[in-house]
Amino acid sequence: MKQTFHAWVMLDEDMLDEPCYLAFCEEVPSAGGHGSSREEALNDLVVNIEQWLDSYRDHLRADLVPGAEQATVAVSRRDTTRSSHVVKREREPVGTTVRTPRGVFTAIIERSEDPQWLIAHCPEVPGANGQGRTREEVLDNLASSIELALLDLRANDLSCASADAEIATVIVK
Repeated sequence: MKQTFHAWVMLDEDMLDEPCYLAFCEEVPSAGGHGSSREEALNDLVVNIEQWLDSYRDHLRADLVPGAEQATVAVSRRDTTRSSHVVKREREPVGTTVRTPRGVFTAIIERSEDPQWLIAHCPEVPGANGQGRTREEVLDNLASSIELALLDLRANDLSCASADAEIATVIVK
């Protein structure tokens, strides 16, 4: 399974002796990477995203109730099939474009206390959840919640990024 994440790469201006690049992920704020080149920083970020996702999934699965159903939801209809970790780089001023997040995410679907309702949450995006009376409705609502959560994370990161930050997209395989 591939997931696409948006990343920022920038030169660490505090390192005077040798170049050091820092990479940050919009969708996984606790994951970061660093290296002596942009590519090395992005590859380190990919490893840290993978480790964070594995850890979060293990933690979440330990708390599942019997009968929980796993499903996959897509946030948008676009699919990325490129083989490299770094999909594209853009040199544009920070904040000039807004892209809709895309990717495939896990949905955990459960019956609520009211048996007429289903609830769902996404282990990869804390706080994203949905509800509905049908499986399709709960997954549609969850996909909307994931998209809004990721857009909010992106907006927060964009407001803090330096003007010379590089926008890159990475794929975790």
